[in-house]
Amino acid sequence: MADVAEVLFSSDSTGGITAWDPRAGTVLQSYKGVVVAPRTLCLLGRDYVLGAEHGKSLIRAWPLNRNEQGQLKMVSPGGQVSSLACSPCGNFIAGGVSTDVVIWQTATGLQVANLSGHFQKVTCLAFTDDSSLLASAAEDGQVRVNRLAGAVTGNSSELWIFKDHGAAIRDLVVGRGGLNSLLASVGADRTCRVYSLTSGRLLLSLTADCGVTAATLSLDRIFMGLSSGQIRGHRLAPGISTPCLTLSGHESAVTCLTISLDSRLLASGGQDGLLSLWDAPSGQLLRNLAHRGPVLAAVLALAPRNLFAAELQPGSVLQPFRRPLADDEDPLVRVIVTEKREELELEDEPVEGNGRVMVEGSLAKINKQLVEFCVKNVLNPQNKEN
Repeated sequence: MADVAEVLFSSDSTGGITAWDPRAGTVLQSYKGVVVAPRTLCLLGRDYVLGAEHGKSLIRAWPLNRNEQGQLKMVSPGGQVSSLACSPCGNFIAGGVSTDVVIWQTATGLQVANLSGHFQKVTCLAFTDDSSLLASAAEDGQVRVNRLAGAVTGNSSELWIFKDHGAAIRDLVVGRGGLNSLLASVGADRTCRVYSLTSGRLLLSLTADCGVTAATLSLDRIFMGLSSGQIRGHRLAPGISTPCLTLSGHESAVTCLTISLDSRLLASGGQDGLLSLWDAPSGQLLRNLAHRGPVLAAVLALAPRNLFAAELQPGSVLQPFRRPLADDEDPLVRVIVTEKREELELEDEPVEGNGRVMVEGSLAKINKQLVEFCVKNVLNPQNKEN
């Protein structure tokens, strides 16, 4: 499996998640279990695939190597999660809970932010690829963009608010480029709008003759999925509203779209139970991957190392969610770096890295001790104990 460059993850209405080799059309892994709610399928680093359980206040996390014993169930303290996204850095998970956007820290499980502003249910979430910005959309037709650093530190985080849609937003996607990315939103008002995250300007507004249900951004195009089953590709150029490409293959509404890193492979899920793979530049249908029910979500990603690992070697620490700290609580931070887990006689603590140090106490004390440790063992490696 070493030659697999990208992996396609999908979920349908009958439950579970499947990992596919999109080039060969073969199944790589299957993650059995619950029905994953739409707009909640996401990857945490190279270690876990996550999804919110439909109709419940639970988030499931499956190890990518399909170790059933390592499966985590995390309770959302605020209620059902309507949308979910993981920061590409692997340090934060964002969830739409009613009208709020809740952010949890993965290493501690602590709720570190609660962003309000929407007055109807949050439907979609998306991070920029550098984890600097978090965008949210809701049934109120608003798109709100926040700085992640400001949100998790309790400082001002609001960057942009877009109010151009006249109805609920069905899909939200952020392109590549960090702070210079494009953002596209799809509304129940049959429109798709593209914004610049640099300037906050509306760059492109597209209107369809039927419902627009999904979208994805390539390097130079935006693809829109329609309720008719068609997919239309438009060039990302102001003033051009005529599609340059029309893809026909689904017999009913398109439910989700995702595109490869090189913008050459497009995947579309449909109510007809098909996950279709297309050559994005030409619009040629390559193959259909049949599902047992309507496809709810699809994500194309670079093949994670742990997908084929016999033993999970996590680069991200994931802890069950905890309630927010009270105002008078002093957060306790524990940093453990060891070569031999058994030396610390711990059963559940996350342990990773090289060297030997265990630090516990207030954040200021920990920072001081970590600096001293790094000076001794990193900057002056000859002082490192053998």
